[in-house]
Amino acid sequence: MGTEPVPSADPLLALTAQLASGQSLDWAQAQSLEPTLREQLRQIELLAGGFGIAPDEDTEAGTDAKSALTALQPGDRFGPLCIRQVLGRGSFGQVYRAYDAELDREVALKLVHGEGRSRSAILHEARLLARLDHPNVLRVYGALEDDGRIGLAFELIEGQTLEAWIGGHESLGAHALVATAMELGAALCALHQVGIVHGDLKPSNVLRHPGGR
Repeated sequence: MGTEPVPSADPLLALTAQLASGQSLDWAQAQSLEPTLREQLRQIELLAGGFGIAPDEDTEAGTDAKSALTALQPGDRFGPLCIRQVLGRGSFGQVYRAYDAELDREVALKLVHGEGRSRSAILHEARLLARLDHPNVLRVYGALEDDGRIGLAFELIEGQTLEAWIGGHESLGAHALVATAMELGAALCALHQVGIVHGDLKPSNVLRHPGGR
């Protein structure tokens, strides 16, 4: 005979159960925990997001439809940034070329899909990225919020994706392939050292700088 699960009186167990079921953490409930435990939960939430189950076709279609309704167009504004061009869209968000008039420079603006991720988790990941100073990882310039949407401003790389670079060559020598793999490994290692799992690594998400990095 089955029994109904008994809710846990331990807030840590209750919060980890939320993560296990794919829910966002209730950070108000987490305030009763020690600061070190809260930080560990933040890391676990980031890891849970990175290793989430890939969406099926119906889910991706729904995400694409929702993205189309909320997508920015050239000339639109997001905070102080002016949108100039759509660079790409994916399951994690949309990426735009944007102009920062205050600093007179172009940036890559990534609008992050908030489904299944709390605002605090997204901003926490941005802070972790901002700590990085690595030649193979895009620099983070800032986190912005506009009309309930969260955007991350990154260094804009004028290059091509790894997918396009590989496709543009009939063959690649062993030296080029090994060098590329080592640079990717170095970038992932740098991310892991600050507690970030990429979660969507593929050739179309890797940019190759004209200088070769």
